[in-house]
Amino acid sequence: MRFPRSLTLSFLFFSLVSSQDMAGIMEADTAWMIVASCLVMIMTPGLAFFYGGLVRHKSFVSILGQCSIIFSIVTVLWTFIGYSLAFGDSKSQFLGGVNLFSLRNVNYLPNAYAPTIPGLLFYFYQNKFAAITPCLFIGATAERVRFSSIVILSSLWLIVGYCPIAHWNWNINGFLKTLGKN
Repeated sequence: MRFPRSLTLSFLFFSLVSSQDMAGIMEADTAWMIVASCLVMIMTPGLAFFYGGLVRHKSFVSILGQCSIIFSIVTVLWTFIGYSLAFGDSKSQFLGGVNLFSLRNVNYLPNAYAPTIPGLLFYFYQNKFAAITPCLFIGATAERVRFSSIVILSSLWLIVGYCPIAHWNWNINGFLKTLGKN
């Protein structure tokens, strides 16, 4: 019997990781976060089909493409700069630092934000919410705005809107998180 290559690679990965490194990770929390992340990711085509049902027949494929491409663009932006702006170390209460730029210090170890799951899984979970948020714009602008304008709006929304608000709410130093704590 021959094992699939992906299964062999996962066995190799977990054999290289010492049990001390995995001490804080809980299997049930990790499994639930994987399921929750995948459910949010599945919402994107669901949202695309929903919006596609609200537009004229000739715009259906356009709406599907817009949701897919916006999801992809925002995922790339979140990976390179957004995650760092939202969850990076910084003394500022309004915006994160650049220590997590391009997932530089993100690995399989738990972090302060999610002490029972791997840091990469926390990134993945946050990424799915950051990526589906601009897809909601498509419903408001369907058949009214050019696609290039939607791409610019989504990119600006991620950097100027979503990342600072995520930092304010969920970063340890965020001003809404620390509001009332004296």
